[in-house]
Amino acid sequence: MIRPAIEGLESAIAPLQQGFQDYSTNQNQYATTQKAAATQQFNAQNQTLDTSKTGQETTGEESVNQQRRGFSEIQQGIQARYGGSTGTGAFANELAGRDSLRNIANIRQTLAGNLQEIENKRGQLQEISRIALQDIEDKKTERVFQAKQQLDLQLADIRRQKGELQSRKAELATQAMQIYQQTVQQVNSANAQAQQQLYLQQVNAENTLKAAYAKGTDAVQKLSLQNVYLPGQKTPVSLAYNQQTNEFTQPQFGGQAFKGALAGENKAYDPNEDDNLF
Repeated sequence: MIRPAIEGLESAIAPLQQGFQDYSTNQNQYATTQKAAATQQFNAQNQTLDTSKTGQETTGEESVNQQRRGFSEIQQGIQARYGGSTGTGAFANELAGRDSLRNIANIRQTLAGNLQEIENKRGQLQEISRIALQDIEDKKTERVFQAKQQLDLQLADIRRQKGELQSRKAELATQAMQIYQQTVQQVNSANAQAQQQLYLQQVNAENTLKAAYAKGTDAVQKLSLQNVYLPGQKTPVSLAYNQQTNEFTQPQFGGQAFKGALAGENKAYDPNEDDNLF
């Protein structure tokens, strides 16, 4: 009766080890899937910021071009009315140029602030993404580690049971089968409990990832940009956030000048550019 009990304990070792290997493989696959989903989500949010940045740059450059065209029209009007050699014409031309330069400077200052705000949000999003991916890896490692600890405890208990059987054959001859059955029940119970605990940890990891998604989305939703337009303009740029599509709407411009700019002019603004405005 002792031999079958010992053989039964030994036969329980291979399934336990294989169960751990299967669990470890599944956890690695699950973590890979989670990381891919998280990366896709954060890339979509980053693309939203890119769309907002492009809209701001296009709108800002068009506002600058509109100021230049306005100044050119004023120059032509002054030339037609006062001529190019009169003091009045020169003075009016200087005032108009000074106003245009001030307006362009204000446009570019607002644009620079908006672009900086977008980059700040991008930095926050990247940090949230890094933390979320690291959390997935840490949770996976912890679950596998706990499963390995459980396996080691089970194997140690089997070795202990075998040692008792071998050292106390005479005493346990009539109880060998009972011990074997109890051991198998204990192993099954421990496996069920361990699986339940690991399942709860997995659910917790998923909730943590969802919270990271929400935090990233919240960072994008809180993007606050100033309108790139001047006093007197009736149609500022509109960048509304759509919570259903997780995107900013494309900027809308008023007037034929803006529409023409969007059709042919899309030059990104370089704050360090030192160009000749006129």
